Amino acid sequence: MKPHTFLSLPILAMAMTATSQAAIVLATDFTGVDRTTTPTATNITWSPQLNLTIDTPDLTIISEYGTGSPAIRTDNNANRIGVNYNVETGGGRSWSTFFTITTTTVLDLTSFNVAYHAISGGGDDQVSATKNGDFTFTLYSGAGTGGAQLFTETKDNLAETSPALGAVADYDLSGLSNLSAGTYTIKLQVEAGSEALGNNWAMDNIELNADAVPEPSSTALLGLGGIALILRRRK
Repeated sequence: MKPHTFLSLPILAMAMTATSQAAIVLATDFTGVDRTTTPTATNITWSPQLNLTIDTPDLTIISEYGTGSPAIRTDNNANRIGVNYNVETGGGRSWSTFFTITTTTVLDLTSFNVAYHAISGGGDDQVSATKNGDFTFTLYSGAGTGGAQLFTETKDNLAETSPALGAVADYDLSGLSNLSAGTYTIKLQVEAGSEALGNNWAMDNIELNADAVPEPSSTALLGLGGIALILRRRK
């Protein structure tokens, strides 16, 4: 038996574990979102990948608690959702939105990112002061928010510091491996953080990242092909 035959085994193992590759499986930068004073944003351009579809492409802003009805206000900066609703600290006023996705591929989720901008009630950027917010991401099984809660995390007092624009909430989803094919719902909730008087927030640049998990049949074929190659070299 030739010594180099044994070297093929670890190489084969590496090849089998390298069959999945991280990808952006869903994204939007809100290009083309319709300007409206209603609570629902329409005409949002989504970019689903890896056999993933978005079942609820429109986003409706919901008042979590407190009074008033939030409205969408896409401002002069456009290509983002400016929410005309002043949130407060301590559970006084908060808004949320959710969307439902379906995947026919088993996924290893890696991360979810969303950018927020502090704005005035009229939709203008607040560039002269530091603002912070509490931004919560929750993943549910099934359509809507009544299913099992698979993951939730709050980014407390995430700051947008003048003169920079934007506070990016980045959630590590690496613990959600082998997410089976099916329907899931993502909910985003916004509060004011430690701001004494609260403030308004706009939402931009949503991105969900994941690895596609190879089907067992594909992995088996790769393994058989590698074994056949080894056997040919032994002859």
